[in-house]
Amino acid sequence: MTGMFQRRISLPAALLLAGGSLACNHNHQLSAKSPAALPTPPPVMKRQILNAVDAGDGDVLVRDLRRLIVEQPDRLDLRLELVDHFEAIGQGDLVLEHLRLLAERFPADESLSLRLARNLRASGSHDEALRILRNLTSRQTIENPAVWSLTGILLDELERPMEGEAEHRRALELARTDLDVYENNLGFNLLAQGRRDEAVARFESALRLRPRSEVARNNLGAALAARSEGELDKPAILAHWMSLTDPASAHNNLAAVLIEQGRYAEARTELEQSLKLRFDLPAAWKNLQLLSELDGQPMTLARSQSSAAPVSGWKKVWSGVRKAFVSNQPVLKPEGSTQASR
Repeated sequence: MTGMFQRRISLPAALLLAGGSLACNHNHQLSAKSPAALPTPPPVMKRQILNAVDAGDGDVLVRDLRRLIVEQPDRLDLRLELVDHFEAIGQGDLVLEHLRLLAERFPADESLSLRLARNLRASGSHDEALRILRNLTSRQTIENPAVWSLTGILLDELERPMEGEAEHRRALELARTDLDVYENNLGFNLLAQGRRDEAVARFESALRLRPRSEVARNNLGAALAARSEGELDKPAILAHWMSLTDPASAHNNLAAVLIEQGRYAEARTELEQSLKLRFDLPAAWKNLQLLSELDGQPMTLARSQSSAAPVSGWKKVWSGVRKAFVSNQPVLKPEGSTQASR
């Protein structure tokens, strides 16, 4: 399977964006009935149980796989089956430990380095993940665009987008499928550098390749809103967001971008429009409260004509990136499909 990475433009967590493009957290309520307490084993037996778990003997599959690996140490498939099992039961530390060992034992297998780098990124170890991939590309010729793409993403997330641009362009050059994903990622990188017009062009290219790409359309809407400190093409921006969510949420999203730019009077107008369309939209009320704290105007729907504080630079916008427009985690593309699951 090909590793794919697709990111959405995001804004500081203080600004709330509404609509279907947001991730949702579901709380699962547990039954009020408590399970019957199990008898506590004697101390000696308890230590034996813990020893069995420490050794993996408490898990029949782990025990059997370890026995087979001892008998056939060069069977990579057995070792990966063990990693898959640890991943399935949520043992992230063991997954990383085994992947590190495998990457050292089989240095020519780029898929191992890529998987290790993905897991390190997910755990927050961006520097180590970058080192793994840089070590891989320095040793051998790598034609897998996912390797270059993830390297670029890591550099972006380490706030080194100027270095990451070459990696994203290399990924796009090597890609034979899912070109829209790599166009989108290059656009994300260019936007991080403040090259907004070039970023818009990349997002538009991604949409030509896959018109229904929610991620690229979302990013394009944010990039169009962020690229100009002058007059915005608000109908075009709103059209992109309305293709993803309802009109009230689209106006709220535009308001969030305008607040981040310091364009408070325009943001208030957008929030008024949002609340006229949907008076019970929580994100719009939260943003109106934030706006009132910033511009000193009351939390009313009466249009404020006052201009606001100086326009904040794009760098300030970017400093809060990666929070609100949801996920940028790596996801594997399903076998036999060009539609990546995000």
